[in-house]
Amino acid sequence: MVRKHKDNGSRKFGAPLYCAAWPAGGYAIVGGGGGKRSSGIPNRAVVLKVENGSLADTEQGDMHMNELTPFNMALHPEGHTLVVGVGSAGLKVLDIIQQATEQPSLSFAPESEAQQEVLHSFGDAKGLTFSRDGKLLAVGVVDAVHIHEWPSLLHRASIRYAMHAVPAVPQLHSCQQAMGCIATQLILCCRKEKHALTDAVRDIDFSRGHANNAVHMQLASCACQPPQSHTAWHASSYLPMHILISYMINACLAQVIAVACEDGTCSLWLWAQAVCVDSLQLPPELSGGAFKACRFARNAQKGLFTVVNHQGSGHILYWQQNDLGEMTLMRQTKANSFAAPITAFDISARGNFLGTGTSEGDVATFSADDLRPLQRVKGAHMVFTTALVFSQDEQSLLTVSADASALATRVFKMPTSPSFQLYFILAVIACILAVVCAFTLSNGVMAKPSVVLSQQGGNL
Repeated sequence: MVRKHKDNGSRKFGAPLYCAAWPAGGYAIVGGGGGKRSSGIPNRAVVLKVENGSLADTEQGDMHMNELTPFNMALHPEGHTLVVGVGSAGLKVLDIIQQATEQPSLSFAPESEAQQEVLHSFGDAKGLTFSRDGKLLAVGVVDAVHIHEWPSLLHRASIRYAMHAVPAVPQLHSCQQAMGCIATQLILCCRKEKHALTDAVRDIDFSRGHANNAVHMQLASCACQPPQSHTAWHASSYLPMHILISYMINACLAQVIAVACEDGTCSLWLWAQAVCVDSLQLPPELSGGAFKACRFARNAQKGLFTVVNHQGSGHILYWQQNDLGEMTLMRQTKANSFAAPITAFDISARGNFLGTGTSEGDVATFSADDLRPLQRVKGAHMVFTTALVFSQDEQSLLTVSADASALATRVFKMPTSPSFQLYFILAVIACILAVVCAFTLSNGVMAKPSVVLSQQGGNL
């Protein structure tokens, strides 16, 4: 549905926009185009300046990409490299060159023949993300999720859209690896899980363990440490079994990836072993809905945010992992939060905010803590929102659309402390009392003269 465009501070760029990234600072990058050169619409990656939550009137720089259309982007955590999905041509790597006080510029990164072959072999990449530490790149394509080391592009593992035998247990070189493999076998023994994707990949995200693997490995290693004595150590006498299992599962968390597929499913995988450890089940009220996107929480919780579109409306669901490694639905947005399907979704760098864009061009932000709606921009774009990204300081949100527009919005967070809520309620009550008093006094003032005049009239 096409809406009449409003003057809301958005900027037009002469081509459909499909992706966006925001390195540190006041400059963002958007990408899009018209495909083949015969369309007459150039394919570009454009540098934009954002000041006080608004886009500058002019472009700060661009990079023409010939017949390669940027459809999605993944920014390396260090902020100097951009991996761009360019349709059937696979991936291209852009260097972001920026001095401290200057605007960034873009250039194609040098690639060896071997790297070019790997990047081209992916084909149309639907999902694209770096691990939190930047050491791994995950690429979701039509028939698989491929995990590669970065920047070497050395292949680590693949989860494929095809049934195959359970992978063999790898060689073990440490206690942590042993605990992880034991946890994998425990999961396989307890559950009849699939070992292949159910459809083409729609979205992917690494677990928080990739931000600091040592956190989880430390948990696992404590289960391996014998007590400080010369007696023989038995796991059953040192730790309760459910805690031991929990520690072993935590050892695997550093290798978990969430995958949303085109058939509407969402599952969690130990990618190194290509083993599915959990498939999310929708609540009854959303039965028949489809998972659209997934993002792991950025804080210390083992949580996962997902987007579900159901009967023409969008929903955000928050799942949390229990001691047995199962994902349990903890909360979700209210039923009337979205009147249209969600087409774009992301979480801010520090994990405090969630951003959404809909098929109607609306944009909204939510608190990641309790899924409270914080703000909404109706008709931010004329057609569906294709991508969004938060600034690194979480102060602004940039959204792009197929209508060739980009819009920057200041992120507003309502204070939630009890004192603020009390002051807010008292202020509302004071305003109501002031209005009532003013109305009462004005009626009283008008009534007195009428009485006097009638008395004077009676005397005459």
